[in-house]
Amino acid sequence: MTITGTPIHSNAVIGPNYICANNTATYTMPLVTGASTYTWTTTGDITLITSSQNSLNTVANFNFGPCIYFRYDFNYSEQFMWKFCQKFCCSICPDQPGSISGQSTALCGLTGIQYSISQVATATSYTWTSTNGIAIQSVSPDGLTATVNFTGLFTNNGNICVTATNNCGPGVQRCFTVSARPNAPVVTGPTSVCKSQAAVVYSVAPVASATSYLWSVTGGASIIPSGTTASVNYNTALSTSAVVRANSVNTCGASQPGQLTVAVSLFCRTAADDVAVANTEVVAFPNPTTGKATISFNSASESRYLVKVTDVIGNTLISDVVNAIEGYNTQDIELTGVAKGIYMISVTAADGNTQTLRLIVE
Repeated sequence: MTITGTPIHSNAVIGPNYICANNTATYTMPLVTGASTYTWTTTGDITLITSSQNSLNTVANFNFGPCIYFRYDFNYSEQFMWKFCQKFCCSICPDQPGSISGQSTALCGLTGIQYSISQVATATSYTWTSTNGIAIQSVSPDGLTATVNFTGLFTNNGNICVTATNNCGPGVQRCFTVSARPNAPVVTGPTSVCKSQAAVVYSVAPVASATSYLWSVTGGASIIPSGTTASVNYNTALSTSAVVRANSVNTCGASQPGQLTVAVSLFCRTAADDVAVANTEVVAFPNPTTGKATISFNSASESRYLVKVTDVIGNTLISDVVNAIEGYNTQDIELTGVAKGIYMISVTAADGNTQTLRLIVE
């Protein structure tokens, strides 16, 4: 008499419990009484390479991509099939660590500075490295924090890096750029000026570790530095744009520049400049003259001026009303035929302000 039925068993699948991605592995299971054939199938990114059986075991070889799990199935006859499933974990290298936290600038000569990351899934250890002049003093037991010393060889920029590792190997490295030098200062001050301005003040807030500051200006203007402030003279400006720059400096060198772009008007004046213009003396040329001369003066605005020429006893020889424009003005005077001697030229503004000079006729 023959009795048939569904096979049962408690046989274990034998093989590695953890497999690294992009590798191959072999799994075996002892043969099951009553089973005639064995079919291995998988889930996830796992490919069956070969399967076979010998007198003791069913054997399967698999290729693992970025896989998760696989299972095996077997049957014992054409009419009956029973599936037995077993899960096995497929591992991959750890992810790249997240951002590194810690001080990034003004590190000249500092020691005992800590840098840290958050834990990385599947990582079993961490490796910290650094570039020349940066020494890893110690690493915390969990590997997430490194204590760093900055030696005398570190005077500019460098990197502190960390890699997460597991049984499949190291993941992608994460690096953090650090600088021995101070932060760039932030320059503040007027961003629109007149060429006539001669003492425009710019400043920076004190920068950590900085012992001095370097100032410069472009566009033909000149600058007088004084620590965290500087005075710019735009009288010599040649361009309608200037850049005021400042670098903070420590014992390791100068930072990147902080800068402020300034618009320069080459033809304007401020109210303070107008006061100076109003008080500018009248000029006559040539002086002495043989008879013909030109006088020049500045006007704060479009206005009418009275130009008079008198002799030394007060007799008026010339009296002209001049419609002046804003800025520089000239007026020709004719003294040909007058007696040689000293004459007085006066220029009177609408507000009564009078400027006087002497003209010599030879």
